[in-house]
Amino acid sequence: MTKNIIPLTTWDGYTLFSHAGFRERFPGASEDDADDAPGDDSDLPWLLVTGNVSIGKQMLEAAGGQAWSRIVIDGDLHIDDGGGDLGWGDPLGQVGFVSGDLYVDAIRLDAMQSNAVGGRVVAKSAWMLAQDDCAMRRAPALRLDTQFLFAWFYRIDQLTLNPDAVIFILGDGDYCANLDLPNPVFSWHDAVHVLDERFVAYVVRDGSDDFSWHSDSIVPALKRGRTIYKDGYDIASYPFHQAAQAAMAADDHRDAYLLHKRSASIARPTTKPGSAWRMRCCARAHGNRRWACTARPPRCSQRSRPAWSTRH
Repeated sequence: MTKNIIPLTTWDGYTLFSHAGFRERFPGASEDDADDAPGDDSDLPWLLVTGNVSIGKQMLEAAGGQAWSRIVIDGDLHIDDGGGDLGWGDPLGQVGFVSGDLYVDAIRLDAMQSNAVGGRVVAKSAWMLAQDDCAMRRAPALRLDTQFLFAWFYRIDQLTLNPDAVIFILGDGDYCANLDLPNPVFSWHDAVHVLDERFVAYVVRDGSDDFSWHSDSIVPALKRGRTIYKDGYDIASYPFHQAAQAAMAADDHRDAYLLHKRSASIARPTTKPGSAWRMRCCARAHGNRRWACTARPPRCSQRSRPAWSTRH
């Protein structure tokens, strides 16, 4: 059954309630650690919106300076066109809690509390970008339904993911190499083999932990329904490629050949000579069989958080 979604055009006429009233109405939202509990330093009441609603970015921006501090949605929340590049901060940070599902084109999850959404976060792409490359951060405990997850120096264990979400992750080499997930996972700079060159940076050196995904190109492309893969690549080839890699590791060369052949029949090779693929093969020739996943990054460089474009 299709849910009735009401576009929100005014903040008038909705109920105000206290923080204590919030905890009484939504006890599950305050079961996490105190640091994760939704809240703020203000004594202002919160605004309760009941039902499945859609809110535009301009409406959220207009929420500042009201007689209340946060919005609580008892239902699903759809972020209208124009708000698809929002992070969980201003203006989306005006939302303190969503009891149902949150729908948005693309979302930054960095500052999101574990209990900010009672249902699923549904997005074409989700992003977690650490402040720097000195340590792996912990993801919020959320149910995420997305086409693509991009994580830079974030652990993703606490996320509950749909099994067809494609994961691009760059961080601690051992952690990236040992992710045990049913999802397609492209760790470190493996993205250069599958993403079109418009959406990923060239690998400048072995061991580089530079942020390499172009959010300012990826987000609008997905919003328009375009593919971000290289021409000819099909993600359906991924399980055969993985099985071929496992067969090679077990010295089962016959199965490895057949599985690689099956993978190539689904997604033809698209990487040109002289590209990052040559770097990978060269590394393997020198005994590093998992260069893209296990090459250790340089010592903490105090590199700051990668830029996130708001011009999507």
